[in-house]
Amino acid sequence: MTGIIQEISFDGSYLAMTIKGKEKIMTSYYAKTEEELMLLKKELSLGDTILLKGAFITPNTTKNFNSFSYQKYLKQKKIFYCMQVESITRIKKNQNILLKIRMRIKMHIDSFDEAASYINTFVLGNTDQVEQEVYENFQKIGISHLFALSGTQITFLADLIQKILKKTKRTEIQRFLITFLILILYYQVIDPCAAIDRALVFYFFFSLNKIFYFHISPFYLILLSLAVLFFWHPNYIFDIGFQYATVISIGLILYSQVKKKEHRKITELFFVSGISFFCSIPISLYHFHAINPMSIIYNLFYVPYINFLVFPLAMLTLVFPFLSPVLNILTSFLEKSVSLVANFSFGTFLFPRIPLIFYFLYGIFFFLLLGLKKKKIWIFLFSLLLFFHYVIPRFTLGDRMYMLDVGQGDSFLVVSEGKSMLIDTGGVLTYEKEDWEKGKEKTGGGKYIISFLSSLGISKLDFLVLTHGDADHVKEALTLLKEIPIKKIYYNEGEISSLEKEIITLGKEKKTKTEVLHQDEILSLGQFTFQALSRDLKEENASSLILLGQIDNYNLLFMGDASKKSEQEMLQEYDLPEIDILKIGHHGSRTSSSKEFVKKIKPKVGLISAGKQNRFHHPHPEVVEEYEKQGTLLFSTIEDGMVEIDFSHQKIRTYQGKELSFAKK
Repeated sequence: MTGIIQEISFDGSYLAMTIKGKEKIMTSYYAKTEEELMLLKKELSLGDTILLKGAFITPNTTKNFNSFSYQKYLKQKKIFYCMQVESITRIKKNQNILLKIRMRIKMHIDSFDEAASYINTFVLGNTDQVEQEVYENFQKIGISHLFALSGTQITFLADLIQKILKKTKRTEIQRFLITFLILILYYQVIDPCAAIDRALVFYFFFSLNKIFYFHISPFYLILLSLAVLFFWHPNYIFDIGFQYATVISIGLILYSQVKKKEHRKITELFFVSGISFFCSIPISLYHFHAINPMSIIYNLFYVPYINFLVFPLAMLTLVFPFLSPVLNILTSFLEKSVSLVANFSFGTFLFPRIPLIFYFLYGIFFFLLLGLKKKKIWIFLFSLLLFFHYVIPRFTLGDRMYMLDVGQGDSFLVVSEGKSMLIDTGGVLTYEKEDWEKGKEKTGGGKYIISFLSSLGISKLDFLVLTHGDADHVKEALTLLKEIPIKKIYYNEGEISSLEKEIITLGKEKKTKTEVLHQDEILSLGQFTFQALSRDLKEENASSLILLGQIDNYNLLFMGDASKKSEQEMLQEYDLPEIDILKIGHHGSRTSSSKEFVKKIKPKVGLISAGKQNRFHHPHPEVVEEYEKQGTLLFSTIEDGMVEIDFSHQKIRTYQGKELSFAKK
C-alpha cells in the first residue's frame, strides 16, 4: 500500500506508524540491524509518502470481560486493519512546514537524556517513553491523569500569553486572536489528544462570551462546546481522558455557581480536589474498578507541582537545554515521592463491574447534589449506591469458573463463597536482546488478569495452581506475586524449571507458601473440591498437574499440558467418571486427547485455550473431530474469547455473545 505517515514512534527496534491511504492503517515493523534502525530514524518523517509491503491483519487482542480491547480502541480511531510490514520504501519527502517543525521538535527532544521522557510527556503529550513502573505508581495513587496534557495546562499557557500581550497595549479582541493563533500553532506540533481539543474549544467559546458580554451560563457554554466536538469527532465520547476532563469541568463550574463564600487558598484547593474526585468516581469505577479517596490529598500537592513547576520548566528546557539538570532534579523527586506513596498507599477500594446504568446514576446524583438546595437526599442516595455497589456483587457472584483469554497459554479462574483460585497464569517466553533492540517494557498478561480480578471485586487469591513450568502457563505468576496477595501456590511433581525457581524465590520474599501438590491430595475451595490425579512421569508436559473437580453433581477435569502417556497412566489407575467440563489437554494438540481417553470420559463441554494464528496450529483438526464425534460442545478462546460457566445459575456465557443453559440432567 501507499500512504502518508501521520504518526511515527520508535521503541527499541520496533517501529510503529499510522499511515493514511484510502483509510487509516496501523503498521508494525522490526528493524533487523542497528544500522537499519539508524537509517529508518534518519530517513522517515511525518508527512512522508511511503510504499509498504506486508500482510494485512485484523488487530489482535485478548477477549476478556470488563477488560481493555485494543481492537475496540483502534475502531474508535477509525482504524480497522493493521499491517505487518516486510519492507518500507520512501516515495516522497514531506513538504508540510508544520509537520517538519513537529518532527524537528521530536528529534530535538530525543537528544536529551533523562529529561526526554518528561519533555515528550508535558510538551507534546506523548507518554510512550515513560517507564511502565512510574506510570503504574501514578495509577495506584489515582493521579495518572497528570501525565496527560490538559485544559489546566492550556489555560496556563493562554494566561501567560495574555499577561505578556497586555504590556503591548493591544485591544482585548486582538489579544484573544493572537493567543488563540499561538495555541493553534502549538496544537499542530503536539500529539493528537481529545482532552486538548476539548480545552481549545472551551477556551474559544468562553473567551468570546467574556469579550462580547454574551452572558451565557458557563454550563451552557460547555454543552455548546461538547455539541461542536461530538459533531466533529463523535468517538471522543469513548476517550477516558476526555471523559475525566469533561465531567470535572462541569462539576467545578456547578460548584463555582453554588458556593456561598470565598475560601482561603488551601481550603479552596481542597474543595476543588474533592469535587474533581467525586465527579470522576463513575469513570474511575467503570474503567479501573477502584477509587482511592486519598487522591484528594495527593492532588493538593501533585497538581500544582506538575502544572506550575514541571510543565513550565519542561517548556523552557525545550528552548534552553541548560535547564535540563534542574528538570531532572524535579522529575526525580516526582518519581521517588510517588513511588514511596504508592508502596505505602492505603485506602484503595475495589468495586466490581455492574450494569452501565448505575454509573450514570452516580453522575446524576452528584450533579443534582451540586445544583440543588436540598442536598441531604442526594448525599444519601449517592452514598447508598456506593455502599451497595461495593457490597452486593460480592455476595451474588456465586460459584463460577472462567477460561481467560491469555493468547497462546492457559489461565482458569474458579470462585466460590468469596474464595478464588487461579489455575495457571499464561505468559510469553522472552529472549535476550541487544541494547539497541530493547524498548520500553510492555504491559504483560498478568496486569490484565489483575484487572479482570478487580472487575469481580477480587483483590487477592487463595490459591494459585501452576500445572507445570512452561512459560505459557506460569510466566505471569511473577507479576501476580508482585501486585496482589496470594495465600498459597501449588506446583507439580517432578523437576522444577528455572521459571518455577524464580516464582518460589519471589514467593518466599512475599511470604507466600509454595509447595508440591502430590497425587491424590485434595484441594477445597468453597463448594468446589479438587483431587490431584497426576505424578512425576519424568517429562515436563506428561508430569503436568491434572485436577479432577466436583461441584454439586458436576464433574470437572483440568488436563494442563498432559500428554497421551499421562492419560494412559490415569486410565489405568482411576475409574474416571463422565466429565461435564473438560479443560482439553495441551491447547488441543494431538499429543494429547487419545481416542480411548475421550471415549471414556465423554465430555459434555470442552474448553480449549490457544492463541489466534499460533505457530503450533493448535487446536489440531483431528482432536476437534474426535471430540465432536462424542458430542462435546467445544469452546475456544480463539473463536469465543473468555468463557464463563456459572454453576449457580447453570449458564455458559462467552465474550463473543453466546449464552446457553447448562443444567445437569
